[in-house]
Amino acid sequence: MPVAHQGPLDIAFVSASSAPGSTISGCGPLIAGCAGRLRITYRLRSTQAGSALFARGFLYGTNQLACLKGRLGSFPIPAGQDVPVEIVFDQPDDCGTPLTIRAMALNIEGTVEIATRQEWTISYLFLP
Repeated sequence: MPVAHQGPLDIAFVSASSAPGSTISGCGPLIAGCAGRLRITYRLRSTQAGSALFARGFLYGTNQLACLKGRLGSFPIPAGQDVPVEIVFDQPDDCGTPLTIRAMALNIEGTVEIATRQEWTISYLFLP
């Protein structure tokens, strides 16, 4: 569920390799053992053309840390067109398992016509 939004882009959650609410097991004692196992697709839409320098996704645990992150390099955003982006959450922080994820954010960095942050409530459980 979307909760906070800042910036001109419309950003929507489309799908994930494991549906929200899923349990992902086999991580070992740290979330690093599950790095790269979750891919999330978003849809971006802008009324103005611009360029994204990068997109960065964050999955936040109940510990308030961004325990898994992912990044996508630069890409164009044409005006009035849907732009799908997929983030692979393959950059772990030092978070132990079991880990409950409760929030997600996507930052799009770029020109003033593009720079946007969207936040959602989301649920995942990562197990050893």
